[in-house]
Amino acid sequence: MRTHLLIFAGIGLFSTLSIFAQPAQGRFKELRNQKRSFIQREAGLSNEDMLVWEELQQSHRKSMRADAPRAENAKTAAARLSQTSIESMTEDQANAILSDRMARAEQAVAARKAVLEAGRKKLGAKKMLRIQLAEKEWKKELLKKIRGTEPEEELD
Repeated sequence: MRTHLLIFAGIGLFSTLSIFAQPAQGRFKELRNQKRSFIQREAGLSNEDMLVWEELQQSHRKSMRADAPRAENAKTAAARLSQTSIESMTEDQANAILSDRMARAEQAVAARKAVLEAGRKKLGAKKMLRIQLAEKEWKKELLKKIRGTEPEEELD
């Protein structure tokens, strides 16, 4: 009898966790679609333009993921960095950490610049500026919704 209760409780727990995970995944997808619609509408983009923009964004994310292992190592190192550890390191060690951080920042800027240049070639400068403005407005709207400063309604 106890075995059956334990099995039943385990199935119940698993079902509950699955129920909570599915809405979160669905909400994320819904939010991504709302963002896409918002940017397309606000920037005045055609479906073809949106496909080009999404392709550029995907290639940017892919290039950033390629550097992810190095970034993870840097995050781990940054987590270990404290006032005590700074005081105990040599100047050369500190210079190495700063050099690594500057190199990562330069890579991030170079990747973003590549996306902007490719977008300017494929979509034009005005569309790129409209997309950037729409993304900024989307973030503002999303923050308002999260903070609850506006009534619960769809963003698109």
